[in-house]
Amino acid sequence: MRMSRALLFLLAALLATSLAAQGKTTVTVVSWYPTDPGGLLDMLKREFEAHNPDYEIVYSTISGNYYDGLQTMLASGAHPDVAMLGFDWIATMAENGMAMNIDKWVRESFPVDEMFPSIQRALQWKGQYYALSRDITARVFYYNAAHLRESGFGPPQDGWTWDDFLDIARKTHRTSGDTVTRWGYAMQFVLDGHYQWFPTNGGDWFNHDRTELTINTPANIETMQFLQDLIYQYGVAPSPTQLRSISSPSAGFLNGVVAMQVGGSGVPDAPDIEWGIVQMPEKVQPGTRVWSNLWFIPSGAPNPEAAWKVLSFFGGPIGQRIAYQAGTGIPAIRSVAVEMDIHPGVLKAFEIGTPYPVIANRAVWDVFNATFPKLWSGEMPATAVAETIQSLAEPLMKR
Repeated sequence: MRMSRALLFLLAALLATSLAAQGKTTVTVVSWYPTDPGGLLDMLKREFEAHNPDYEIVYSTISGNYYDGLQTMLASGAHPDVAMLGFDWIATMAENGMAMNIDKWVRESFPVDEMFPSIQRALQWKGQYYALSRDITARVFYYNAAHLRESGFGPPQDGWTWDDFLDIARKTHRTSGDTVTRWGYAMQFVLDGHYQWFPTNGGDWFNHDRTELTINTPANIETMQFLQDLIYQYGVAPSPTQLRSISSPSAGFLNGVVAMQVGGSGVPDAPDIEWGIVQMPEKVQPGTRVWSNLWFIPSGAPNPEAAWKVLSFFGGPIGQRIAYQAGTGIPAIRSVAVEMDIHPGVLKAFEIGTPYPVIANRAVWDVFNATFPKLWSGEMPATAVAETIQSLAEPLMKR
C-alpha cells in the first residue's frame, strides 16, 4: 500500500514537471475522492483552470486508510500543495506540524466575514486558521407532521423545549401489545449522532479552544441522563439493540415508524412523508452541531503561494457553489448558500451551531467510544459515565 501511494505521487510529480516545462504553474492536490469526469474534483479543476489558464491542477488519490496514507506521505517528505481533510483531523494535523498555518492569508485576502460564524470557528485551531471548507453540514430536527397532527400537535416552532419534545415523543409513540409500531424518537449512538443535544443545555465536552476536557459538568451529566431516560424511563426511543430492527433513525423515519429524528442538512428524499424541519429543542439556549469537510495546505508544500491560490478558490464562492452542485454538502459562504435556496431551517442551524469538537490527541476518542455505550445499554448512569470518561481521558489531553 505504501509503495502504491508513493508511485501515485511520483506519477503526479512527473506530470507536474512536464507541465512546468510547458510554462504552467502546477499545483498537486491529494484527496480520497475519485477524479471521475463530472465529479467534484473534475468540476473544480476545470473551473479553476478556466479562471487561471497559466495554472494546472494535478490530482492524486490515496486509497485505503486515507489518514495513514497522508501522514506517511508527509512524514516521508513527499508534500503535495493541497490536501483534503475531514474536519475532525484538523487539530491533530496542526498540532503535529503537518498543516500549514494560513491565518494571515485568510484574514487578509479571503472573505472570512462571509462565512457562517460557526464555520469560522471550525476552521481554526487555537485561534489560528489552518484550513478552508470543502463544504459544510449541520444537524437539524426532522418531524413527521402527520404523526404529530394525529396526536394533537401542530408543527413545533423554534424555541420549543425539552419538555415540549418529550410530550410530543410520548404521545406520538405507538405500541400494539408488547410491540412498538412507532417510536416517538430515534437517535444515533455514534458520538456525532448525539453531540448536538449538549449545546442546547449550555454544555460541551471540552472548553472553548478544545484543550481541556469538561465532560463531567452538571449540564453535560443532565443531558446524558435525559437521553438515557428517553430509552429506559420514558420508553419513547429505541436502545441500540432495538434500533437494529429499523436499521437506523433515518430509515425508520422514511418508513414511517419513527415520528422524530435528528438528521443531516440534506433534506430527506421522502415525497410520501409530510416532513418538517425545526431547530433542536432547547433546555437553556438554541444550539446544534455543525461540521465542515476541509482543504488544507500541508507544511512543506513546494509552492505555498500557488497552493493558496487553489485553496482560496476551492473554499471561496465559486468553489463552494461547485461543491453544492456536485452534491457534497452545503456552501460555507452565506451568500452562496442563500443563492442555492438552502432550506431556511438549515441555514439557521449554521448561525446558532457549535462545531463538533476537534482535539489533538485522538486517543481521547477511544475512551469516549469505549464508555458511552454503557450509557446507551443502561449499564451505567450518566454521572458514572461522565466521571469515567473524565478520569481516563483527562490525562490524555495533556499528551
